Amino acid sequence: MYHHFGNKTGLYIAAATEAQSHVLEVFGAVLDGRPNLADRVTALLAAAVRLREEHPNVAKYLSVVQQDAVRHPELGELTSYEEQFDELWHVVAGDSRGRGMAVAVRAIIEGLLAVGGSELSAAAVSAAADVLQQIVNGGLAGLHS
Repeated sequence: MYHHFGNKTGLYIAAATEAQSHVLEVFGAVLDGRPNLADRVTALLAAAVRLREEHPNVAKYLSVVQQDAVRHPELGELTSYEEQFDELWHVVAGDSRGRGMAVAVRAIIEGLLAVGGSELSAAAVSAAADVLQQIVNGGLAGLHS
């Protein structure tokens, strides 16, 4: 371990970097060729469902990493990922839509990653993504109570 990572902090940084890079790559890959916001959100919802199936605790892990990077100066290099995620959400929202749309899209996708923790079934996450997709396509008025 020490040969590859130097110490426990190095191991932590390597694991966190890999996890954050993986999520950014998954989300970035599905955005290619998506001309409008609704198409990008649709692709991200599907990607979030897949990420949850593969890694049920992905949101919890990324949240802990984000908190640790703020609390522990030796993990400072991990804070660059917050900027990369912020840029991703701005790309998804489109420059002309402003910060509010970027934060809203982030809340939807990261919320789907986090909701219910690892105990929530894949079927429930998928069903939630379907409802979110309906809201994106037609708004809340299009849903029947």
